[in-house]
Amino acid sequence: MKRENYWWKKYLENDRNIIRPLDGYEYFLTVSYLTAIDIFPKFSTEDFFKCAQNNLPQIDIFNYQIKFIEEFPFWYYKKLELIRNLNFKEINIEEKDYKTYLQKEKIFKGINDNYDPKDKSIKLSYIFEICQINDQQTMLIMKALHCTSDGRTLFNIYEYVRKIINFIINNKDNKNLINNEIFLDKKEVKICPFGQYDNYINLDKKIFEKPPNKWLEIPFRKIIPDLEIDKDTDKEEIYYINQHYIFDYKKIQNFCKNNKVSVQAMLITMISRATRKYYNLPDETPIYNYTPCDSRQSNYANEYLKNREFFCGAGALFPKSVGQGDLLKDIQYNYKSMKECIPKLENIIQIMRSSMTINKDNLEFTPEEKMPSFSKQACTCTSNIGKINGNLPAFGIFLDINKETAKNDYIISFHCIHTENDLVIMCLRPNFINKEYYNLIIKEMNDIFKL
Repeated sequence: MKRENYWWKKYLENDRNIIRPLDGYEYFLTVSYLTAIDIFPKFSTEDFFKCAQNNLPQIDIFNYQIKFIEEFPFWYYKKLELIRNLNFKEINIEEKDYKTYLQKEKIFKGINDNYDPKDKSIKLSYIFEICQINDQQTMLIMKALHCTSDGRTLFNIYEYVRKIINFIINNKDNKNLINNEIFLDKKEVKICPFGQYDNYINLDKKIFEKPPNKWLEIPFRKIIPDLEIDKDTDKEEIYYINQHYIFDYKKIQNFCKNNKVSVQAMLITMISRATRKYYNLPDETPIYNYTPCDSRQSNYANEYLKNREFFCGAGALFPKSVGQGDLLKDIQYNYKSMKECIPKLENIIQIMRSSMTINKDNLEFTPEEKMPSFSKQACTCTSNIGKINGNLPAFGIFLDINKETAKNDYIISFHCIHTENDLVIMCLRPNFINKEYYNLIIKEMNDIFKL
């Protein structure tokens, strides 16, 4: 049913907490949560609940939720309220060691259960899970709706959670202070105008009137194997898994410095080499990699975007990988290919063309037909998020899967963060992933990162 133009404005007039509808870039970021995890010296679950409830609403990003009006999502300002067993949970795990937990398969599902019990039209943007792993350590998992953050800004949000925990640990003998002190300064956070365009300066609209040439280069060659689903497994539940792999970052850092390459180039090499081996493809077969790139660092970013701590501002680059017949040469080729992509503004073009898929007047959706497809084209997905503060932080993605189309339309992706000492790679994959294909990727990963 076609709606009249600006049908939605009457809702804004009646409720000042409704900010604006989501644009096309933000729209699909409401179907997943990004996950930040870390381990801390033991602290009380109850202390965190009280201290976080008092302090986190001081930071506006925690007060932005998503409200659905006539089935369309809108940014909505509602003060963060921690609700036990909904967006604040104490969880138990079998493992008594944090590293062991990270390296096991972790099932993340149930993304559509996180709605405000007082108003079922409001989707909660944050979920906190605390686990007392042993007598010495506490783990805290924060899940944030993807529209509130990308891989980099997620950990900016988590820094405020870290401040809460450090305050509790440093004042563990003063319960009155923990329960009542508001020590975080008020921080106002503004949401950019609809369409993302106002985040940039001197940006010629002609550059995003048509898809980048790189998108049109990507061959229509399916390179992810069908899931291993047959008549015996068809009735079983299909879901996404997160699994983490931990490596020595200092060795990797030295390798990158000595060979003038990057971790991102190593990730692209890992998955492209495994894919060619699985299909027995010749080295010269091009494979492209969906590589998120932070638009805040662009010369076209305005002051608001350059200084923005939160929200999602990562657009996709698609560097081409071509095998060179040698592991190190493959990494060096992919590093050069990645560097060549950055000045071409493809990440900003992707953001702009995505944002244009929602018509501001009537909020109708028109799909971007030329956007590269993981399930239909020679396109993989890896990203290096970069250096993160913490003890042994890890990144995750909380995403539901469509069982009807899952067999040949799903995502397998690898995402990496590091501290001074550790590099942690997370794999997102379905539980019925083709084992031969997956094992080839892990073998390449170990060959490349276990230096």
